Amino acid sequence: MKRLIGYTLALFLLLGSGLAHAQSAVWTGDYFVVVGKNEKQQYAVTYGYHLKWHEIKAGPDFRGGTLADLATAPLAARDDARLPGRYELLAVGNLDGQAYVVTGYEYATEPRFLDGMEPVPSLTTATAAVWAGPHYVVLGRGMGGDGVLPTPRDMVAYGRPGDWQVVQLPFNDELRFTHLAAAPLARPYGDAATWKRPPIVPTYQLLAVGTYPDGSAFAMLGYEIDGVPTFTDQPLPIPEIVNPISVEWTGRDYLVVGDRGDGQFGVMYGLPGRWARAEDFTLDGGQFTGLAVAPHASILPDPQYELLSVGTLKKMAVSLAGRAVGGVPEFDRGCSLIPELRGTAQDPPSPGPAYVVGASEAGAVSAPYPNPFDARAVFSVTVGEDQRVRVAVYDALGREVAVLHDGVLAAGPAHTFAFEAGVLSSGRYLVRAQGERFVQTRPVVLAR
Repeated sequence: MKRLIGYTLALFLLLGSGLAHAQSAVWTGDYFVVVGKNEKQQYAVTYGYHLKWHEIKAGPDFRGGTLADLATAPLAARDDARLPGRYELLAVGNLDGQAYVVTGYEYATEPRFLDGMEPVPSLTTATAAVWAGPHYVVLGRGMGGDGVLPTPRDMVAYGRPGDWQVVQLPFNDELRFTHLAAAPLARPYGDAATWKRPPIVPTYQLLAVGTYPDGSAFAMLGYEIDGVPTFTDQPLPIPEIVNPISVEWTGRDYLVVGDRGDGQFGVMYGLPGRWARAEDFTLDGGQFTGLAVAPHASILPDPQYELLSVGTLKKMAVSLAGRAVGGVPEFDRGCSLIPELRGTAQDPPSPGPAYVVGASEAGAVSAPYPNPFDARAVFSVTVGEDQRVRVAVYDALGREVAVLHDGVLAAGPAHTFAFEAGVLSSGRYLVRAQGERFVQTRPVVLAR
């Protein structure tokens, strides 16, 4: 059923607004935390509930890099009385071919992030993070392999800021893993037949989701065994979803929200091999970007699970409330503005090939479009000042397969490039622009 825009949002549409962007959301136990971008295109934080957001605060500073995900952990799990507040926040992101984390805490019931970025060893990119009992689990990519030359590999870093361990995963390089959720097996669901091994208490089950080369969605179960995250199961398809955008554990099921490919967002709940479909929703042309779950009755009087989806519509950050009643997720009919993330900057380029995500002052590469693609993908490179830039494409083994530009690019409007697949085989490729003062890589999937 098509969702309607709330009256608050409609008012702001009439009055006009500037650029705003909501990207990731988490539940801390007291309130939702939403990270987005302000009018200066800097990451900023608002916190509270749907229709009741508090004053904007400074967000994690990735110094021109991009935020990938946000996770939170109760500080009761940390043996350090000097740490402020009750909850720790972990923002993971990427800058110049390196994965980083920025730590935050709950200060006097409001979230704040610390200055400084900490690299995650061996990870060149991070895509998702989740708290799994004694430590965080960060899903990403790194350079590994058993051959003579290192090759890009899916990896998992686990630990806490300042103490990370990394393990390679037996993932198929044709799969693109994008999001991660964790479920405590101390709260078992279903029957014993749903477990691939006897549960160890305390331990966590992990669910990684992503896309096949053809763009359809899959899920893969993993487990935390003796403190080490391990994925041993085979990927199983998630029906009716083309691109998973977020996955969360509701306390009873995994909840996956993704693009159906027709302008609507599909909602599936359950676990691999046993998915059920909930009612789809739309943002009337907007983009859904994140999901958070409040897994107890702290907001509603009944024992339900409160859901909060966030996204961007008409250059404004919006939220859409929902709930899981009897295990079935449902979302409201109207989304509402997050006014604390409303900006006053000039209008951005129209969505599509020229839309630059996470642009730095020196230069940036837009996300290739369409992605996945079957013959031709278009992207753009924007530079803050005139400089020599080499634009090339690499395969999953790090081999250069195409050079699209090698020369000076002028500052100002975006420079558009096309990656023609030609006779290349299906798989994952990397579009890389390296200038005199910046370097940025974007993934793109060729699916014939």
